[in-house]
Amino acid sequence: DYLLIALKCLDISTCWTTHYKLSLEIHSLLAEMYACGGQLDDVQDAVDGVLAHAKTIEDSLRVHMVRFNVLFMQCKEARQIELTLDLLAKIDQPLISKPSKLTIEWHRRQISARLNRLSDDDIRNLPQMKETRKVTAVNIMSSAIISLFHLEQWGLSRMMVIRCIDLTLSDGLTRFTPICFALASHAFFDEKRSLDLSVRCSVLATQLLEDVKSSDVQKRTSSALEIQSRTAMYRGMFAHWRLPLPIVAEEVFKGYQAGLQCGHLTSAFPCALVYSFSYFGSGLSLRPLLKDIESLCDRMAEYGSTNVIF
Repeated sequence: DYLLIALKCLDISTCWTTHYKLSLEIHSLLAEMYACGGQLDDVQDAVDGVLAHAKTIEDSLRVHMVRFNVLFMQCKEARQIELTLDLLAKIDQPLISKPSKLTIEWHRRQISARLNRLSDDDIRNLPQMKETRKVTAVNIMSSAIISLFHLEQWGLSRMMVIRCIDLTLSDGLTRFTPICFALASHAFFDEKRSLDLSVRCSVLATQLLEDVKSSDVQKRTSSALEIQSRTAMYRGMFAHWRLPLPIVAEEVFKGYQAGLQCGHLTSAFPCALVYSFSYFGSGLSLRPLLKDIESLCDRMAEYGSTNVIF
């Protein structure tokens, strides 16, 4: 309501020229608030307003992320990935949609070797990434992986994870780094090889998440909650290899709660799905799970995000 009142105070015909920064902030916030509330039909107008008037790609990045999240919630993952690849090309991080197995394996070996030359402390003490476009690229790619999983585009998903780790090792840490290492536990996993590197990446994701949460206490509480939710989602998909399922279920349920608290539905509801699978296989009584699933399904329907209910 406050944002709509603010919007009415502006002259639509001139606001983008006379009050550019204010108009950009109001429209970007509106898009984010509509998405958080599941008001998907209202999101597009706010997104279109920014995309039509943004002076630079950087100015439009927030609403691009909103649009990607909404497409995921609307079960339009293929369109989301198409737009993701287009935007990555515009910010100088192009990727081909169908990388060959040889290309993937070569890059995987290169990044694995770089990781093995660094200790965990070396990685945690890397400087912060400074280039906005590279930070954005890491965020975009780490956000797109869940849609690639749905589309079963495993090759492209691995290349995105490898690119994220490559940018981290070359340019430094971002608040999205915990998500990248949680994803790396999948990208580097191979049943024919040792689990050691995948497990190490999973543990590093937890350590890096604690670093983000401690640094964001006074600044970005909602940001830290989003990172917690997204990291828990991907860790939960791998952690069952080494952790008891009841512990995995508890971790991803906390991720679900964190995602709801900050309004990041595209990680909250997949966390709920991973929680359901983990709990189901844990050997615990199924009666509480059935009650939880009924509640979760109702909430997903309420927010227009039933795409994660397989």
